Amino acid sequence: MDWDALMARQFRRIAQWRRYVEPVLEAVRREAPRGTRVYLVGSVAEGTFTAESDVDLLVVVPGEWGSRELRGLRRRLLERAWELGLPWDYPVDLIVLDEPRAEVFLRSAGRRLRLL
Repeated sequence: MDWDALMARQFRRIAQWRRYVEPVLEAVRREAPRGTRVYLVGSVAEGTFTAESDVDLLVVVPGEWGSRELRGLRRRLLERAWELGLPWDYPVDLIVLDEPRAEVFLRSAGRRLRLL
């Protein structure tokens, strides 16, 4: 496969992000605490993505959490999403923050789309 064909394939995969993030949303429903929210942020939310982009998902957990707890939840969410069908090579960036950290993040973020 040549480079242009590979980039075209990757662009199509990114453009179909709704299909690919469903296992992540299901993982959040199963593994994260009640009240957790998920937002699409970054270039996909802005509509400016390229074949080299990734799909940025912000997971906001209620309350205040330690960094170690947030990293552990991120790992569990990704593992569950892979079990539920997220391709291991799909370019998703899972950003897991508690409410105080997410508030700071969202102030500087551009367009966002709430998914959950």
